[in-house]
Amino acid sequence: GDLGVPIRLVRVVHRGRPGPAERAGRELDERVRRLRDHDLAATSRLLTGEAVPALLAEIAPGDLVVMTTRGRGGLRRLVLGSVADQLVRRAAAPVLLVRAADAGDGESAAGGAGCDDLRARFGAL
Repeated sequence: GDLGVPIRLVRVVHRGRPGPAERAGRELDERVRRLRDHDLAATSRLLTGEAVPALLAEIAPGDLVVMTTRGRGGLRRLVLGSVADQLVRRAAAPVLLVRAADAGDGESAAGGAGCDDLRARFGAL
């Protein structure tokens, strides 16, 4: 049942990429529907721009940020940085990182696990 707190799914896509933005919007809608099917209060927001500043602007004190991470390391992480690392260091609220179920296509930033995956991982859902 309901956890007593709203769940807000947020995803950021780069400007000027209509295909990925449309797909991301559909995926968010589907995830919200699945959460609501389990009687969870859920909303979503699709943002455009750079991931770190866009996500930081959405985080308020009192939030708990839960995000997936792919655990990429090495040179790529050194050169590009990590959205997860930057959020852990700069967010106004705690950040819980959950390993993504798969490597995916590089487009998912928030919400890599579906409701059933979260239920299996956390049991509380």
